[in-house]
Amino acid sequence: NTGKELRRFNGNAGAVVDLSISPDGGSLIASSGEVDYLGTPFQSYGLILWDMETGEIIYDFGNLDRDNPTVSISSACTHVLSERGDDQTQTKEELCTSYALIGSTDHNLYQWDLQTGELIKTLEGHSDLVTSLAISPDGRKALSGDGNGEVILWNLDSGEIIARFNAHSSWVTDIAFNLDGRSAFSLALDDRIIQWDLHNAA
Repeated sequence: NTGKELRRFNGNAGAVVDLSISPDGGSLIASSGEVDYLGTPFQSYGLILWDMETGEIIYDFGNLDRDNPTVSISSACTHVLSERGDDQTQTKEELCTSYALIGSTDHNLYQWDLQTGELIKTLEGHSDLVTSLAISPDGRKALSGDGNGEVILWNLDSGEIIARFNAHSSWVTDIAFNLDGRSAFSLALDDRIIQWDLHNAA
């Protein structure tokens, strides 16, 4: 209610181009780029993960060799059976992995493990720079849009393309999943907002 500044997250080198907050509100990730002077392409690119409560850096991915104009952070959980005790009782446990997905000007998406800082996989399929992306509520799918107006639905477990949508005629500026994950919205510079049926996409 006061509008008072609560905290500053320092560490990015150059212009911050996008950020995302984890679903549990515990961490913040931001991508950035550094230029020699205005009007030139980025000379170096960075990605940093912060603790939201303390403002401290959890992980600095260092200088990356690609421009990262858009980023999203999420987690994916898998139920596994484990055996405990002398009687080898089986119980179902939930294992969750936190990761970041970044879209790049090199037309690819990159999935990073936020616990180890390692690259998990590269997703290839766009024909132009990735301009927007979103991760589904369950953390297992993603949507990304590019400069040509194409939207791609991804399976993040396999890295494969589930479906392509080609209704936009220009730069996709934003994408958002519905809360149930069964549909999503995209908007572009062609003045269109489109809702997509993802449940029946193939």
